[in-house]
Amino acid sequence: MGTGGAVDGRSPAPFVLVDLAARIHRLADEWGDRVRPGSSEVEPGGKILESTTARPHPGRDGFPGTAGSARFVTMKDICWFVYLCLGRPCSRFFPRLAMMLQRPGAWLARRLARGERSRLTRRMRIAALDERQIPDIIDEYLGFAVGRALSDLQLDQLVQRLPAENLELVGREHLDAARSRGRGVILASGHFFASRLAKRVLKQRGVPIVSVRHPAPPDPGMGRSGRRWLQDRYMRFLHTVIGDEIVSTAPDCAMQIMRRLRSGEIVNLHIDAPFATQSMRAPFLGQDQTFSDNLARLIRLTDAALVPFWFSGDHRGLKIEFEPALEQTHAPEQFMPELLERLERRVLDQPADYELWIML
Repeated sequence: MGTGGAVDGRSPAPFVLVDLAARIHRLADEWGDRVRPGSSEVEPGGKILESTTARPHPGRDGFPGTAGSARFVTMKDICWFVYLCLGRPCSRFFPRLAMMLQRPGAWLARRLARGERSRLTRRMRIAALDERQIPDIIDEYLGFAVGRALSDLQLDQLVQRLPAENLELVGREHLDAARSRGRGVILASGHFFASRLAKRVLKQRGVPIVSVRHPAPPDPGMGRSGRRWLQDRYMRFLHTVIGDEIVSTAPDCAMQIMRRLRSGEIVNLHIDAPFATQSMRAPFLGQDQTFSDNLARLIRLTDAALVPFWFSGDHRGLKIEFEPALEQTHAPEQFMPELLERLERRVLDQPADYELWIML
């Protein structure tokens, strides 16, 4: 195969981009090694011989090790720079361009995500996924990750153009029954890639949902330059995408949620988010994890209905499902273990859709 020729009748441009991105990736690795803090001795070529700064391995429990990479610049920093500084402006003038790039972007991610692929493989093995299927699951996972980032650039247009046959809405009657109580509804869900698309589709259909989100979650793939110059910019952009949201780190976060519920609104809580003042340990996908333990307190104080809320796919085929509200005769403390069991079954049933594999 010549470097300038087409492959299988496709444009050679994606392959040229792969070569260029791979070179940038190598340069980023070399530059990151030279400027990594905490080195005790450095060779003339910049290679670190011994590091005196021990970096914790990325882990999920309270995210102690996921503040970010020690490197000055990583491949993710480069991708986010292109996304924010080039992708956003271009999407305004060429609204269809983002989704045209989904397939080559996913292909590029699969070629370059070597470190991510290794971490995903290890974590999926712990969750006892079929060893033979893991490579295909990871390919699909990376495709969903790229697709979600690109769809954020033109979410309103995607929803407006979403064909009826590409949407499956299941259990709407369960949500309507919960809303009829007039005491607010908590939609309990997990971090699946289709979250923002699903909520935007529901908003268009007369179901506005309030999101609860951490303003700057730690990211193990982001380097020091990304955390300094890009993360805040991305979070501001994400706020424009999500719209109505409550910041989980605000001192009055719980009070804001309770006010919304008492006024009869719908609030979405991702039960697999560990950011909370109260936490609990529970088995999840093969190992103990840390989860928020504030759900029971919210239900006791507001008497809101608790409806399991699931979504999967993307704009090419989106499924949104509401389950019946959990019975209020149960003690609120019993809701979280039951929800985690349901979430685990959903993740194992659709592993490529689950966003947090890389953070577990």
